[in-house]
Amino acid sequence: MTELTEAEDIVELEKQLTEGETLLWRGAPTRALIAQRLFHWRKVGIYFVLLGAWRLISPSGGELETSVAASAGSVVNLAIVGVGAIGILQLLAHLIARTTQYTITSQRIVMRIGVALPMTVNLPFKHIQDAGIRRSRNGSGDLCLKLMPGQRVGYGLMWPHVRPFRFVSPQPSLRCLEDVEQVAKVFVDAIKPTVTAAQAEPGTRDRGNPDVSGVADAHPDLPLAAAGR
Repeated sequence: MTELTEAEDIVELEKQLTEGETLLWRGAPTRALIAQRLFHWRKVGIYFVLLGAWRLISPSGGELETSVAASAGSVVNLAIVGVGAIGILQLLAHLIARTTQYTITSQRIVMRIGVALPMTVNLPFKHIQDAGIRRSRNGSGDLCLKLMPGQRVGYGLMWPHVRPFRFVSPQPSLRCLEDVEQVAKVFVDAIKPTVTAAQAEPGTRDRGNPDVSGVADAHPDLPLAAAGR
């Protein structure tokens, strides 16, 4: 099983690095991207706008003045609920962004996650079989990781730091990164020695080697090129 440790202070990670291990990159998801891609706050807002418009134009019984007043009051209530819902989504996005820290070292990926129950997930490169990016047109996106057979993380425990809707074989993911290609390049350069060493070992073809070739081949809004379709 991939180790899920107790929460640790990422600021002190440098002191916990093993011999020969170096810190290469550290970052976090962006609040605006979390609100947009995870919670779809704009769609929620459009839903309430359409609901309010329908309430205004839909016929209702009673006198005209009473009907208009009732419709206006209903629209105001919907607006309050809609603003409240969007506010909650934005707050959740802020909390996730503030409590998340992604780190790439020369030997592993470390994910500090969790709003209510903080924890740290260590993903050594030897446990990573494949990887790919899900990229948006603006260059933001996710770096998704497919684990070796026998290695597994819980989808519910890791959400939202997993590839969406991969319930059977959850793929840990660095979500909502502003420049996912830059992060992917750091990861690929870091894991190359592990891939080379694995390929050099006798019988590794039967066990499966890490393969990160798909990271460089991903396209906007395209399913992962090499992270387990």
